[in-house]
Amino acid sequence: MNGEYRTLAIDSIEADILFYGLERCRPGHVFRGNNIRSNYVLHFILQGQGEFAVANQHLTTLHAGDIFLLPKGKPAFYQADQSEPWTYFWIGFNGLNIDTILEKTKLAQRYFLKDVQGSRFANTLTQLYQALHNEYGLANDLHIKALTFEMFFNLLNEFPGSKSPSHNQTELQFQAAVNYLKANYQAGCTVTDLAHHLALSRSYVYDLFKRYANSSPQQFLTRQRMEDAKQQLITTALPIKEIASGVGYSDTYTFSKAFKRYAGASPNAYRQQNRL
Repeated sequence: MNGEYRTLAIDSIEADILFYGLERCRPGHVFRGNNIRSNYVLHFILQGQGEFAVANQHLTTLHAGDIFLLPKGKPAFYQADQSEPWTYFWIGFNGLNIDTILEKTKLAQRYFLKDVQGSRFANTLTQLYQALHNEYGLANDLHIKALTFEMFFNLLNEFPGSKSPSHNQTELQFQAAVNYLKANYQAGCTVTDLAHHLALSRSYVYDLFKRYANSSPQQFLTRQRMEDAKQQLITTALPIKEIASGVGYSDTYTFSKAFKRYAGASPNAYRQQNRL
């Protein structure tokens, strides 16, 4: 038989548009709202000019045809020029893997791009903004999704970052992942929950753990739960059901199977063999 069949293991990408708008700023206008955001906001300058900076960076003057990004979790300052105040439109994004996409582009290094007019990225960003004004419906919703992914695709291809995340940055990401698992394994968190919390892809999280812990994130999470359970079995008289719930399992059967696989004995047998 001639043909082809392949399986794929591609991390899902979520890119949700939360809001959009346009503003013709007054001379010297400064944004006065919440200066630390829980999402990303792309601004495309259509006319005029102004100044922009993210925390700990120098002010830079941006003009029509430039892009600037208000990053998630970092304060940013932007002010319209006194003589030629800018007009811009903006689109607010959030979603799984947006961090991962942006950190691989030049926007991650300085949070602005100059002279992007005429680029495929700028064109699809403009088309996306225009499509957001169309009547809601399945066809337009799909069109918006398609333009969103095309826009990020063009951003990655036309304005790639000059280097991968530094060793210090990846080490901090790994430590943040470990801290999250240690703080939440008792509540039943999953590796998917971890990836969502860090706004990173599952494959990127997997690579972090293989690099710094020589194990997968699932193995690390299981070990955290099982070592806690072993201590409780030895030092307390708590029922197995209560211990299972306390280390993040919703039912005793699943916990007992996982424990036997990890420790080589059932929870009851392990307790009897190691009782203090």
